[in-house]
Amino acid sequence: MIEWRSSYNYDFAISSIPIQIILLVFYCSRRNLPVRQSGSFLYVMFFNMTMTASDIIACELNEVWTEYPLWVMYLINIGYFIGFLMRGWALFDYTAEGCRSYLVVPRRLTQILAAPVIAMCLITISTPWTGILFRFEPGSGYQNNPAGYPGIYFSTWFYIIASLIYVLVSRKKCRLRFRIAMYGYNAILIAGILSRSHFPMTLVTSYFSILAVLIIYLSAQNPDLYRDQKVRLFNRDAFEAIVEEFIGKKEEFSCFGVSFRAFDTDRAVYGEENLKEAIRQISQFLQSIPGYDPFYFGRGTFILLEHTHREECRILDHAIRERFKEKWTVGGNDLDLNICTYFLPRKVKKKSAGFTIDCLIRAEEDAREHGGRSVYTVGEGLLGRMRREEEVGRAVGRAINGRRFEVYLQPLYSVREKRIVAAEALARLTDPEVGPIPPPEFIQVSEKNGQIMEVGRQIFEKTCALIRDYDLEKLGIHCLNVNLSPIQCMNDNLAQELIQAARRYGISMEQICLEITESTMEDIDVMRKQMERLGAEGVSFSLDDFGTGTSNITRLLGLPLRSVKLDMTVVWSYFRKESRILRYLLQMFVDSEFDIIVEGVENREMAEELARLGADVEQGYYFSKPLSPEDFIQYVEDFERIPEKEKVGAPVRKNSTDPI
Repeated sequence: MIEWRSSYNYDFAISSIPIQIILLVFYCSRRNLPVRQSGSFLYVMFFNMTMTASDIIACELNEVWTEYPLWVMYLINIGYFIGFLMRGWALFDYTAEGCRSYLVVPRRLTQILAAPVIAMCLITISTPWTGILFRFEPGSGYQNNPAGYPGIYFSTWFYIIASLIYVLVSRKKCRLRFRIAMYGYNAILIAGILSRSHFPMTLVTSYFSILAVLIIYLSAQNPDLYRDQKVRLFNRDAFEAIVEEFIGKKEEFSCFGVSFRAFDTDRAVYGEENLKEAIRQISQFLQSIPGYDPFYFGRGTFILLEHTHREECRILDHAIRERFKEKWTVGGNDLDLNICTYFLPRKVKKKSAGFTIDCLIRAEEDAREHGGRSVYTVGEGLLGRMRREEEVGRAVGRAINGRRFEVYLQPLYSVREKRIVAAEALARLTDPEVGPIPPPEFIQVSEKNGQIMEVGRQIFEKTCALIRDYDLEKLGIHCLNVNLSPIQCMNDNLAQELIQAARRYGISMEQICLEITESTMEDIDVMRKQMERLGAEGVSFSLDDFGTGTSNITRLLGLPLRSVKLDMTVVWSYFRKESRILRYLLQMFVDSEFDIIVEGVENREMAEELARLGADVEQGYYFSKPLSPEDFIQYVEDFERIPEKEKVGAPVRKNSTDPI
């Protein structure tokens, strides 16, 4: 049993010491991110440990200060104050690095904000001669100086407030998890200061400090958060953190990507466990390449990052491909793995880690498309497409805010009735800055950036408004077909949203036919529930673009589909005499009693042949391009005046040469 000389309560301080030692040893024994943030956190733990140990020792020795040289007493007490001051600054420095404040606040300002701690440290060191903070009196021993001592707490409060301000101004540059951790640890420090003022004889500062350190460690600084546990390489989060620091410091770097060309196929052929072991072997091989830091993004994708020497893309590509010519041996099995490689040069300006990762993802896609036989280098072509996507994304955002999407209608011709019986509602966008944007382009961008849900809602509502405002039934137009994006179909509330929208506009859901694609049916049970709910309200369904995916008739029979639309590529392939599958598809759906819609009809011969083969409804530029609602109504009225026997052979508008 230790007999303490001082009347201070050390329980909280002593209990924090083992935790600090374990955390410090564990942290130093792991490979941490090679960024300044990691060093700042190490400073936090070091100064916190210094503060805790020197606080206990100083309190004890101050009771018997005459037994030791005076310089020892000053040294121990100065050590405590320096640790206390530097811990506060180190936490601020860590916050500034972790929240990427250098992207918002000039680094020079952060450096200037070190002035208070430097001044207080100098004052502390001068105390043996000036007595500004404390002194040792011959009769009473250790005495605080009421005039200088508040400066210690001023420094602490200064860096707590500065930390909170930095997190606030940098909130868009750092993750929510990090922001919460930073607010949390500062709240704990404030609680510690207030507790110390209410319980002056209990050393609680170290206890609250280690709680703050634990919050930082568990939420943001644990090395395992930045490492793929299967292959022991840094992961995508680590790559993002390192790249952000490079960009903030304006350091040039290049990236070399290595990806499996067919990861899912390799996993199916060789098995999950064998492929994992092969990936571990590949990781070890990539780690042996000097001058590059390897990262694993998952699904067979590795990124090599360099910033210390001149890039040698061709040499690196040759070395990696030579190794992959050999098989990877796992448990007696030889795995033959094909790769594609791609390169992001230093000369490409990287605006952010997100932009860098987007470049690599797009480069990987292009490398696969080019066959992967040689390294694909990011150049102006890819960067131009990315700039165009950003431009289109902004245009879509403006259109959403201004509700400026338009709905055009393309006629659907009934072979049996020899008239226009329906139309497909198609989204159109003309931006005042960009001009007309083709639908495939803005829809693809919307799906990538998460805007497609709102785009889909607005198109459906505008279609409902069109049905309400124009008397389509009078023209014999019984319904309008509306496309659903695969992403829209993932919304559990889709049916409810569509039903409510139709009710707001006072139309019957029987006037709507929803076109879904094969990719919307990845979760067929969810899709079936949506369709049953909408079907109960009178909605009909058509499978769009059949022939471009992997649907089968058995799967289709399990869904409440009224019709199937054959993709134009299947139709054109037949008429170019490249494939005869169209004939058999039509016969299959005739036998299965589906209504058959064929798109891509461009001339009279196609229209007549498709009718002979069994098509029920035809759509294409032979009949009309997509029209504005006013032009569509005029078109239908004009079409009705054509003699019935001439309708297929003599449409009102011959638009096959018009641009899509």
